[in-house]
Amino acid sequence: MKLKQPLGAMSLNCETALECLNEAPPDLDEARSCLTDAMEASSCANKIVAGVRALFKFKTTARQRMMVDIHRLGQEVLRMVENDLRVHSVSASTEFQEDVPQVRADPIQLASLFPRAIRSAP
Repeated sequence: MKLKQPLGAMSLNCETALECLNEAPPDLDEARSCLTDAMEASSCANKIVAGVRALFKFKTTARQRMMVDIHRLGQEVLRMVENDLRVHSVSASTEFQEDVPQVRADPIQLASLFPRAIRSAP
């Protein structure tokens, strides 16, 4: 996943939160939601940076691999690209299959596939 996406999401969510706080009366629930999304985007950006650092420190890929919940990862990525989709007037719907087992993978590498798939979807 590109670092640009979570940074853009953080910026947009913070701007939206400020707009919500400037309303009369302030929309605290929406501001809280935007700030929560910004925190999640920040966490994603930190993971990307950690993954890049690991590449340059020559860590073994076995250390980077862990059990990944595909549903959760997919939902996180969709939240990250939500603003991109909205800007381009694209709607996304999901159907997650029940009881999908977790997979052993590098979540950063795996997460980089989702935005590409979303962008190339018809």
